[in-house]
Amino acid sequence: MDWREPRLDLATQRLRDIRAWVREKRGWGPLPFKSKTSYAESHLLYRTARLLGPGNYADVGVYRGASTVCLASGLYDGGHHGVIYAVDYFADPEMEQDDFCDNADTPGRLQQHFDQHFPPEIQLKLCPGESSNIGFSLDVPFKFVFIDACHTFEGCMRDYVAWERLVEPGGALAFHDTNLPGVAQMIRQIDSHWDFSQQIYSTKLFIRK
Repeated sequence: MDWREPRLDLATQRLRDIRAWVREKRGWGPLPFKSKTSYAESHLLYRTARLLGPGNYADVGVYRGASTVCLASGLYDGGHHGVIYAVDYFADPEMEQDDFCDNADTPGRLQQHFDQHFPPEIQLKLCPGESSNIGFSLDVPFKFVFIDACHTFEGCMRDYVAWERLVEPGGALAFHDTNLPGVAQMIRQIDSHWDFSQQIYSTKLFIRK
């Protein structure tokens, strides 16, 4: 995939402000799930999967599942097969209320959506639990990992160390909420084998050399 395009360092969440994308198909919308990503960021996820092609993708920090569906929609519109790893605590009842999103119904709703809207070649793999522990437990290559789980410096660093090692050369890694101090601090320490590609609103995308 050729990532040579203008670096879009945009302080906007409006897709219409990105001229290069405004006429592209928006296969991710309207989103059937509540989202914390902007329209422009949703299109970035969709576009990344559509262009990167077949393989494994990880949505680390699922919330209600919108970003997971964006990735699957990109694979579908690109005519690709792949597996989307959806990683989240999913409202673990053993955790304190303030420590997790109220998204206990997300796994069932996501699976139903995949069964109804995507072919068997696009699979959903639900991964409940602590995101870095799940990353460290895997030994499979990924085309793309979207990190949007813990936003403290320590938590984001654990997710980065756990997941970035799995991204294959030419693959991509993105961070959401990069305006938050902990995430911004972590990104300043990203390894030299990653090239910054572009920023869309609060999401920064890197390509593995």
